[in-house]
Amino acid sequence: MFPRPARRAVRGGWARRQGIVEAFALLNPSRELAILVGPAFAGVLIAVGGPGAVYVFDAVTYAALVVVLALLRVPPLAGGGKRRSLLGSLREGVRYVAERPVVWQLMGLDMTATVFGAYRVLLPAFAADVLHVGATGYGLLSAAPSAGALIGSVWVFRLVRTARAGRIVLWGTAAYGLAVVGLAQSRTFPVAVAMALALGAADAVATTVRHAAVQVETPDELRGRVSAIYQMCSRGGPAIGDSVMGLAAGALGPVLALTLGGLVPAAVSGASAARSRTVREYSVPTAQPATS
Repeated sequence: MFPRPARRAVRGGWARRQGIVEAFALLNPSRELAILVGPAFAGVLIAVGGPGAVYVFDAVTYAALVVVLALLRVPPLAGGGKRRSLLGSLREGVRYVAERPVVWQLMGLDMTATVFGAYRVLLPAFAADVLHVGATGYGLLSAAPSAGALIGSVWVFRLVRTARAGRIVLWGTAAYGLAVVGLAQSRTFPVAVAMALALGAADAVATTVRHAAVQVETPDELRGRVSAIYQMCSRGGPAIGDSVMGLAAGALGPVLALTLGGLVPAAVSGASAARSRTVREYSVPTAQPATS
């Protein structure tokens, strides 16, 4: 978790402003391929060398990554010229986010989707108690969002050139919520898989543009701090969502909990589109934003 903001800061400095959405879109396929291929490859390693082989392979790949990072020549990023304390740096990042409506509204959309659309925690109960498909069906159902995300990542390359980025975010977030509702209301396995594919694709589209837009709107010297704040939403949201959706499912059942949860990001996206032009009319700029 610690190196993620630093990686985003470096990545944002390397990519051209007009190509940063495409650069971030390249990350989704690699991540989703890892989710799809990783468990199968781990199973082969366990069969050949036992559980210890998985940890040895993991350690070797991390060591190779450290070597690669040591060999990289990172271009210098702009700095403020002054070193601040940890709390001072945090306050500066929070102040920047608070003063940029498009940034905190995009973060809010992300938080809404990840908290109320946290479907993965309920997939085991949904597969067993609603669809009655067993372990095999659950495996296919849990893999479907990652497969859909691969498709969504391809769409981003075309969509971002033909429509405003803000509208892509709003439509993608709303589609994600509605696909979660569709998954909750599915009563046959093929329909559930189709909804899982759709929510993965919609999530990839909206998430890619949200992350890229925040990077573009943040000056180099603040990108690491703003990325750290955004990480609290993008990584903390699912953890909070698992608890929220778990409690809701315990009280209402998985079907009603998923249905109500999916309606929230759809409704928030609709309200944002209707009441404010900040996100709706947003397009990714090609110039470096002015620093505060």
